[in-house]
Amino acid sequence: MAGIRVVWTDFGGVLTPPVEEDLARVAAAAGVPVEALLGAIERVAGSRGPLEALELGLITQHEWGRLVDAELRPHVSRVDLGELGAHWHAGRVFNRELYDGLVRAAGGRPLGLLTNTIAEWAPHRAAMIPAGVGFDRVVNSHQVGVRKPQPEVYALAERAFAATPAECLLVDDLEVNCAAARERGWTAIRHTDNADTLGRVRGALG
Repeated sequence: MAGIRVVWTDFGGVLTPPVEEDLARVAAAAGVPVEALLGAIERVAGSRGPLEALELGLITQHEWGRLVDAELRPHVSRVDLGELGAHWHAGRVFNRELYDGLVRAAGGRPLGLLTNTIAEWAPHRAAMIPAGVGFDRVVNSHQVGVRKPQPEVYALAERAFAATPAECLLVDDLEVNCAAARERGWTAIRHTDNADTLGRVRGALG
């Protein structure tokens, strides 16, 4: 672990509140039960992850919204789900405490952002990130066409800093993403709360 020289962090659920809160906020705006909305999303996704097609840029947000609206019936959304990003980010706050803690813990090591995200969400994300926050490299799934937990996205992250797997550390809120990173030889820490995560990051970096 002493050889770690690059720190990567996820965005949603790590540098923001839990993703479950975002889904609940969208359901409340839509005026439908969370379970109904999640069920419609999962039916549209099929065998993929709930937002995977969006995160890979395989479908536009507006087309996705049309399909989810159709699957919601007999429920009717009172908002345009083709504007998912606006509702997902409404009132969403940036976890500045964790970000600052990661920068301090990194101790001069580069900090990268490795995230499954959606093209149409870029302006919403930019609006919520405070001044002075930045990343040395950013790997967005919709731009590179692969996403966590696919091994190819970790390989891209390694190449971004000419690093070996053993030199990389990931902070992520999903165990499946952490497990995939560990399988490549990364150190991975599943985020639960700021104090626990920062303590474990500091321990891993020595």
